[in-house]
Amino acid sequence: MRATLLLSVYPVFHLLVRLAVSEGLEYDEAEQLVLTQSLALGYPSVAAQPPLYTWLQYAFFAVFGMNMFSLAALRTILQIVTQVTLFRSGVMILGDRTLALLAALSLWVIPQYSVESMRKTHTVLATCLAALLLYALLRVWMVGGVASYLWLGAILGLGILAKYNFLIYAGALALAALSTAPFRGRVLDPRMGLALVVAAVLVVPHLVWLLDHLASATTQIGTRMDMGTARPWSLKRVRHSLYSFGKDPFVYVLPPVALHLGVFGRPREALSEAAAALARLLQRFWLFALGILVVAVVIIAMARFREHWMQPFLVMLPLYLFLRRPSASPSPRRVVIFAAVLATVILLLMGWRFVEVWEGHHFRALSRLNTPYPDLARQITEAGFRDGVIVADHNLLGGNLRFALQDAAVVTTSMAEAGAVVPPGPCLIVWDARRDRNIPDRLAAWVATSGQADSRARRPGVRTQRDHVQRVFARLSQRGGGLRSKGAQRG
Repeated sequence: MRATLLLSVYPVFHLLVRLAVSEGLEYDEAEQLVLTQSLALGYPSVAAQPPLYTWLQYAFFAVFGMNMFSLAALRTILQIVTQVTLFRSGVMILGDRTLALLAALSLWVIPQYSVESMRKTHTVLATCLAALLLYALLRVWMVGGVASYLWLGAILGLGILAKYNFLIYAGALALAALSTAPFRGRVLDPRMGLALVVAAVLVVPHLVWLLDHLASATTQIGTRMDMGTARPWSLKRVRHSLYSFGKDPFVYVLPPVALHLGVFGRPREALSEAAAALARLLQRFWLFALGILVVAVVIIAMARFREHWMQPFLVMLPLYLFLRRPSASPSPRRVVIFAAVLATVILLLMGWRFVEVWEGHHFRALSRLNTPYPDLARQITEAGFRDGVIVADHNLLGGNLRFALQDAAVVTTSMAEAGAVVPPGPCLIVWDARRDRNIPDRLAAWVATSGQADSRARRPGVRTQRDHVQRVFARLSQRGGGLRSKGAQRG
């Protein structure tokens, strides 16, 4: 219990800060506000992502209401579960609760996890399930039993529903287990068939949906990887792709490795046979995963690789570093030094969070967290729009407005392009004009086919006739650190 409380400090701190600064949403959070308007096997506008996180967010909204606590608490719980899972895996292998606790806390030394995971949704869920899958495999290896295999299958199925690249993670882990003698027998056990059946039962309904939307999914995945241009394959593009792919794992690995080398010195032999077996498993897992990803990168020659994509593959790194002496059997003095460095890093990260939020408010360098969407929503409601349809040019804007105007429905241009129908009735068309005051081309195309508007409104502010609004065009512009709207109407 005390270990769980210690592991909860950093995530709960971020939860409290998030509740205190609740005017704006991060991009992934805003996307969830748009998607959770319905519960479906998949969402065409984001077909590149499986739906499990949206299902969980939908459930949190149903239980706690559509508020900041529901948004932030889900991510906080997943982060705590990730750390508790690593802690329990460490206790199982190391037999030392203190070292297992330090291994779990070491996740926060990694900036890509300690900072990026506070802004993400699907990656946080996939990382949590990656830690759970490793723990389930260790349970199958060390305990056995039908229940352990069923648990392994359930985590595998949920992982695929969390993020599609979880298939690469699971495949590399399976190959590593098959190539490691202590694990091979358990993986080839007939009871593994039960695990695969459980995974299939969970995944097949969404898989059927995905096959019907495969074109959208592949197109969106290509866009995420910056593969939309028709540039030919070349060695230059491959070199650039490999550099983009390779630099992020290196930065991810550097902080925890440097900390261990600085405090404990060069690693030597494994602590025990169990630790040696797990070390071999993880080493081979990383080799198989690296091989699969390198082949994919070379074939695709993608121009962009996002660093948070590697979190599920490297979440077990802190545990791996404690499998060998002297990290696995340190002197009390070195344990104190390591714990002190960890505590310092965590406190500095907490302090930075305060600075980040304070800077946005006091220097007018608005971030997504403190952009004053409620001010815009108040202007809109004062103009008479409350429960119609909001058509927005992207999820960040649409999600924030739905969060502020919870009686309104939201349709984004990506949803409309994926086949969503804009319901009849009052319709507010909104776009972000901080960079370009003109209506975006995608929205302009929608306006051309869905309605016309005059430009009689000249002064700032959304002006409508309460009972006759059909179209309201609102622009967001930055003026002195805030948002103002400018509108035109047709009535």
